[in-house]
Amino acid sequence: MKRKKLISCLSILFILTSCNFHINPNTGSSSLSENEHITSNEQSSSLSSSSSKSEFVPLTSVSLNYDSVSLKVGETCKLEPIYYPTNASNKSGAWATDNRKIALVDNGLVTAVSEGVTTIYFTSGNLEARCVINVKTDEKEIPLTGISISQNTATVRKGEKITLTATLSPSNTTEKGIVWNSSDTNIASVDNGIITGINEGTCVISAKAGKFEAKCTLTVTYDEYYKKGYTLTWHDEFNGNSLNSEYWDYDIGGDGWGNSELQYYTRGNNVKVENGECKIIAKRERMGNNQFTSTRMVTRGKKHFKYGYFESKMKLPSFRGAWPAFWMLGKNIYQGQPWPYCGEIDIMEAANTSQTIWGTLHWNANGKNPNSGYAHQYEGETTNIVNKTDYHIYACDWTPYSISMYVDGKCYFTKDITPSNLDCFHDDFYILFNFAIGGQFVGVYDNIGMDNQAEMVIDYVRVYTKN
Repeated sequence: MKRKKLISCLSILFILTSCNFHINPNTGSSSLSENEHITSNEQSSSLSSSSSKSEFVPLTSVSLNYDSVSLKVGETCKLEPIYYPTNASNKSGAWATDNRKIALVDNGLVTAVSEGVTTIYFTSGNLEARCVINVKTDEKEIPLTGISISQNTATVRKGEKITLTATLSPSNTTEKGIVWNSSDTNIASVDNGIITGINEGTCVISAKAGKFEAKCTLTVTYDEYYKKGYTLTWHDEFNGNSLNSEYWDYDIGGDGWGNSELQYYTRGNNVKVENGECKIIAKRERMGNNQFTSTRMVTRGKKHFKYGYFESKMKLPSFRGAWPAFWMLGKNIYQGQPWPYCGEIDIMEAANTSQTIWGTLHWNANGKNPNSGYAHQYEGETTNIVNKTDYHIYACDWTPYSISMYVDGKCYFTKDITPSNLDCFHDDFYILFNFAIGGQFVGVYDNIGMDNQAEMVIDYVRVYTKN
């Protein structure tokens, strides 16, 4: 009987041990094994750690509890930053003052030092808040009764600046602090009354002093013909359905044009004007001894220019033998001053499939007088672009002192034209656009890579005069 009881007890003990239960010797109650305690604790810790992580909330704006404060010498005030959103993660910043001789700032505590006006700045990342501090002496205070702005409405071009003036009333008020604000800094910014147009649109510029505020409604415009420091004097946007005969004529022929070119230039048969673009179309077709036709359009006899900023927006062809050009020649080339005495300004030349752009000047080294003796000289530079078959802007800035070449607003070549033997560059010139096939410049005379036709596309040509 005792043997059976012993076997029964051992069986129960084996079952309990297999189930990872322990009998607490003090209480007699069962519990999880040590291993299960560890696993349970790790899971609890992991859940706690995961739940404690909070998502980062970026700060979008910051301001101060006061826009302006008036203090007497020795007085203090406390500025507090106001963060938005209120649950932003990065609530911190730095304090600074425009003039430590007028007011000091220490962690937002402003102390007036001497009479004058200064600005306290609080910056957090790339965000900034300002408070104007007006420090006065113990003299009798003259209260502010109003504020006005020099203009109730104003217009500024994108990229330009204008200045607005704020006037306090009465003029001898002891309140001097003025705070300027823009209702939309994506349209215009303001710094102490200096307004900068940033993008097209309308916003409100305000000037605040004490409890008074004046406003100016500002409109920012974008003028595609505007160039800072210059006035647009002539342009062709090619908005019609044919080339404007008041501006343009043609050079005709297929004699190689002094460069062993392969095309014949026709009178208008290879030009198409549509949708605000002028297309010079080179065609694989026979004309006399030439296997190609194209166009060379000129303003000679119609529009002549001396100095200015010349630019054209174009898409260029790209194939073996392609030679598009935007350039200028001296007006007197056919009137007793032949090339190179007349001078040549190559604003843009491109060759074959290369992404290289050439800007070059040609002249006679002995001067423009044909009796001085022939001595062709040239000088220029190159620059590389990305995909010349896309639109790019090619330009030349020609002054009485120099000629500079640009692509997409970046200058890559400048030549001093003040030496006496460069006198041709102080005469009138005319504009040319042409699309040649083959020749000495491109080094190709056969196996032209063009299909049945190719295009050189001109969006516009514009001439500006420096103010």
